[in-house]
Amino acid sequence: MGKLQIGIIHLDFPENPEEESKDYVTCLSTERLSRYAGIPSEGIIGQILRPLEPGERVTPGNFAANTVFVDLMQGVIASRGPQTKDLIAAAKRLGRGTLLRDRSAHARTRRSCS
Repeated sequence: MGKLQIGIIHLDFPENPEEESKDYVTCLSTERLSRYAGIPSEGIIGQILRPLEPGERVTPGNFAANTVFVDLMQGVIASRGPQTKDLIAAAKRLGRGTLLRDRSAHARTRRSCS
């Protein structure tokens, strides 16, 4: 499986000069974006809420997730997760609680207190 490309695209709206330009986080390839065929909602991970300072990273405080992308990912995880060996093993170890994924692709667990 290939690596998912994640990048930031800057969009201006010349047909509506009163609308401010926006920065979006996307998983679409530059090849796909260069076709000028529109950007599917599912390809936008979210919007950067304000211009970033030089060297500033995207954080939960300056990012708004796209619910269409989130719904798509939750559907993929729900349909394919039960067949994914490392997720099955992590869920068995957890027993009950919330299963989280981190950047290193090692499952982490968080037990809920009740």
